[in-house]
Amino acid sequence: MPLLELWKSSPETIAAMSLEQVVNISGNGKLVDNSETSKELTTYLSQIDTEKLGEYVSYCLSNAFPQSGYVLQDIVNELGRRLEYDVTNGLYFGKKNSIGFDGIWTLQDGSSIVVEVKTTDAYRINLDTIDNYRNRLVKDGQISDKSSILIVVGRQDTGDIEAQIRGSRHAWVIRMISAESLLKIVSLKEASEDEETLSKIRSLLVPFEYTRLDNIIDIVFTTVTDASTSENISASVENSNQDLPLKEKHNKQDRTDVNVIKSIRSKIIDKLGKTKSVSLIAKSKALFWTSDKAIRVVCTISKPYTRGSDYWYALHKKWLDFLKEGTEGLYVLGFVDEKKFVAIPVTVMEQNIDRYYKTTQNNNLYWHILIDKTAEGYSLNIPGGQHINLSQFTHECEF
Repeated sequence: MPLLELWKSSPETIAAMSLEQVVNISGNGKLVDNSETSKELTTYLSQIDTEKLGEYVSYCLSNAFPQSGYVLQDIVNELGRRLEYDVTNGLYFGKKNSIGFDGIWTLQDGSSIVVEVKTTDAYRINLDTIDNYRNRLVKDGQISDKSSILIVVGRQDTGDIEAQIRGSRHAWVIRMISAESLLKIVSLKEASEDEETLSKIRSLLVPFEYTRLDNIIDIVFTTVTDASTSENISASVENSNQDLPLKEKHNKQDRTDVNVIKSIRSKIIDKLGKTKSVSLIAKSKALFWTSDKAIRVVCTISKPYTRGSDYWYALHKKWLDFLKEGTEGLYVLGFVDEKKFVAIPVTVMEQNIDRYYKTTQNNNLYWHILIDKTAEGYSLNIPGGQHINLSQFTHECEF
């Protein structure tokens, strides 16, 4: 049974396989440029979560099976896609008169990164050759001269490569990162809530002058600030000047544990994906989409309140914009105390957008979404006395 067919019908079977076994059931099991095997494998990699990609990276580096280098190349390019680059996969095998690159990662501003993947430091790298690839790509019109090179290495023992780069004329063109660290920054991006964090993370992958440390400090500060966004939003609700029908005041001491929220969200996304027969991958902490970015989901969780509306959620304007940019957008509400979730189409949420309570904090606009629990199920509480029954959007989910 082909990989994608088995992945769709029995994902637990694929999850139990080693990476080598996964490759063997892709197409005819032989990774050749532009082959069905390659297309099937890269499609599968685009549909699994980043944690699984991390397991596969470790497997490639610990188990030198015949095609492990090619698979690692595909995984690294998928990590580039997770950082929201437009990625062109390179060739597995060099061809006469072809430009040898493992991947090209491009942003909307036209800047590009030419990626070179190396599993080991055992062989000396010819930096002139790699830079020549970049120059030929520029001359060929495939990338702009606003480009650099990123060498992704499999292992940490990279002293020889680092010395080559530092002592060469290419030091201002080439950056190097381990596959493990690349995974870390993808995971950091997926755990964030701010687009600025992604921009800062990507800036680490291109050469910059670091005698002055401001750029690095700015990246750290942005990341730490982003990590506290949810707590700041919660606090602002308590202090809002608007007369919100919240059920109770709460502070940091009685907020739901972040690991509980993460677990609930994970199970909801898994169940929603199975319900719609798609794989949803993380864009950020609360945002998910299919690999083609067509189906988009915002998933947020609330604990119950004892006075006023039963549950409170935020709907950020940036979340709304994100949902509207897909062919299908779902605003998904989970409950800490209920094994259910509500997946509301973005079109329904937009119908009364001007009537929701709203708050602007640090240039961040968000609406307060109030949910009541009734005998008929959950309902969306629209300020002014209107309620929208959400029964048709409600799903069961085991936590």
